Amino acid sequence: MTKYDEIIKAIHRLYRQDKWLNAVYGAIGGSVDSIQAEIDRISANYLILTADLATIEMHEKELAITPTATQTLDERRAAVKAKLRSDGTMTLSMLQTVCNAWKNGEVSASFTNGRIKLTFVGEFGIPTDLGALRKALDEIKPAHLAIEYDFRYLLINEVHNEMTLATLESQQLKKFAGGA
Repeated sequence: MTKYDEIIKAIHRLYRQDKWLNAVYGAIGGSVDSIQAEIDRISANYLILTADLATIEMHEKELAITPTATQTLDERRAAVKAKLRSDGTMTLSMLQTVCNAWKNGEVSASFTNGRIKLTFVGEFGIPTDLGALRKALDEIKPAHLAIEYDFRYLLINEVHNEMTLATLESQQLKKFAGGA
């Protein structure tokens, strides 16, 4: 329902047919609708999750982030979000927060034997935008700490007697160790 419709419904029914009032309220309603559309656009850009390309480019410039040509808008949003979350002293909690900001977000960060260990608990195989996560973590971690990446693949016990042949054939090769 437009603002014009709301205005017309709000006045007495005897005045709803008046041409002059309809013209005035129509002009007011159209202006209010365009103002509301602009407010909605600005509100959407306030959150990184829903920001448009122009807003993300502004954040990237402010945060000194250089996106790659192949990054999608969602991947660029995740990079901005990760950079915003990575300010301050590096802690395991900060590493986990940066991993959670990443578009795939299902990564468990831990510190084991003097190494940062990232375990991918969500999607199978090597994620498509792993480079962006690596770049974000390299910027916040101390240079002497190595990062170990553990990926999740389909295992025989997840396939054998669990999947039908049709289901198995529909799986992408990247979900299997050694897959493309």
